[in-house]
Amino acid sequence: MGSIGKVEEFNQDAEVWTQYVERLEHFFEANDIIEEKKKKSTLLAVCGARTYEVIRSLCLPEKPADKSYSDLKVLLENHMCPKPSVIMKRFKFNSRFKQPTESVSSYITDLRKLAEHCAYGNQLPDMLRDRLVCGIDDRKIQARLLADGNLDFKKAEATALAMEAAAKDTEDLQQAGEYRSSQVNKIQERRGEGRKIQETPWVRTNPRPQCYRCGGPHVAPSCHFARATCFKCKKVGHLARMCRNKADMERKMHKIEGEEEDGETTGEEYTLYTVRGAREPPVIVHPEVNKVAIPMEVDTGAAVSIISQKVYEESWKDTCKPVLEYSDVVLRTYSGDLLKVMGEVNVEVNYNNQSKVLPLVVVDGDGPSLMGRNWLKQIKLDWAAVYSCRSECDKVIRSFSNVFKEELGLIRNTKATLHVDKEAQPKFFKARPLPYALKDKVEHELERLVNDGVIEPVQFSEWAAPIVPIVKGDKSIRICGDYKMTVNRVSRVDSYPIPKVEDLLANLSGGKTFSKLDLSHAYSQLPLEEESKNM
Repeated sequence: MGSIGKVEEFNQDAEVWTQYVERLEHFFEANDIIEEKKKKSTLLAVCGARTYEVIRSLCLPEKPADKSYSDLKVLLENHMCPKPSVIMKRFKFNSRFKQPTESVSSYITDLRKLAEHCAYGNQLPDMLRDRLVCGIDDRKIQARLLADGNLDFKKAEATALAMEAAAKDTEDLQQAGEYRSSQVNKIQERRGEGRKIQETPWVRTNPRPQCYRCGGPHVAPSCHFARATCFKCKKVGHLARMCRNKADMERKMHKIEGEEEDGETTGEEYTLYTVRGAREPPVIVHPEVNKVAIPMEVDTGAAVSIISQKVYEESWKDTCKPVLEYSDVVLRTYSGDLLKVMGEVNVEVNYNNQSKVLPLVVVDGDGPSLMGRNWLKQIKLDWAAVYSCRSECDKVIRSFSNVFKEELGLIRNTKATLHVDKEAQPKFFKARPLPYALKDKVEHELERLVNDGVIEPVQFSEWAAPIVPIVKGDKSIRICGDYKMTVNRVSRVDSYPIPKVEDLLANLSGGKTFSKLDLSHAYSQLPLEEESKNM
């Protein structure tokens, strides 16, 4: 007859030793194992290799077979589960509070587990009752439990579970009722008849209610912030962003954009709505700010005008830099993120015969300079000149659209030839070892070059030069080839010089320039007499 049940080997990470012994003894009882010797053999057979090694170590200099089952159980219990500190266990028990997202049943279960080694004895039910009443986070349940003069643990547990279930059912019923009340039937009169018919049922007209405690899409009785303290009025029951006191409402009426109240901001808060489109380029103007021309994007979504700290440091290198003063202005982007404000300066702005002294906010980073609404109210832009300049630029860009493409360019219908000495022997160099910090970046860059058609993988080659990865300023990788070790040593270099940029620009403008090679060729064609005159 087979055995009833199965006891696997002991896993210290999955359970404690006392629970394992309890399951093992239930296995003994189910299979009528009564003899101590058979119990010992079963324990040693099923406990596993690691546990058996511990048993052998604890039994030295004797062997596990020389010990009884009771002795082995005591040895392992003292080793695996040393007696815990009663004071520490009671501290953990008495400092346990119910979490907002935790159910009452799971809270009570954890209290029972924590009270296992507290040694309360006959006082355990009373201690569980007191901890349940003091640690629960629902005011209604706590008030109901405190109002009962003959409350014991079982009654407190049943009451708390029932009230929690009732609150959950009430919330579901309220939400269902609110959903039905927000739905109406559209009534439309049919032509030629005096009666009205029902048409297009269940048209949703109103959104879900908003919680007055936190502003979320739920009813207030189920809000987790019922016990939160407002940073503004110091009252309990709502967050600061939903505070309704008179002073706070007046301050919100004068704000440009609603802020997330946290009690820490002291100055005015402005929003910076700078949205970049993929097709339409930004409108750029070039006002003189303290006699320095700074390109700025015209942004009517920005409440104030700003420049980055990088522009502030670089614009007035050679002149007197405006003094950066403290600013309590709070700037928030379209996504709600706060910008770090470095300070504020008062600058003289000159644009199109207009001169004003205006405030300019300096922010951290290297983002674009924005001309906001506070400047646009004082400076009148010449929109005709702005858009005429843009139209000329757009015309050039459209005429040479292939040059201004974002992707990498490609030379077509041209074949490059390398002149290598016929007697040169091919050289194949192995790849150099890469630092682990650059390995992923180099592989990513090689994949990008393959996808863009710059390079292509080959399986066999007689020539191979090692690559040299160069870390650029933006921490990306540029792949270079060390050809001086291979083909550069045996290739013939062209004998004509590379034209200078000045020569190319002069030729494009219709002028004529001569390089050193051209001049030497011209002198070689002159008659000897003219050549002597020029000497």
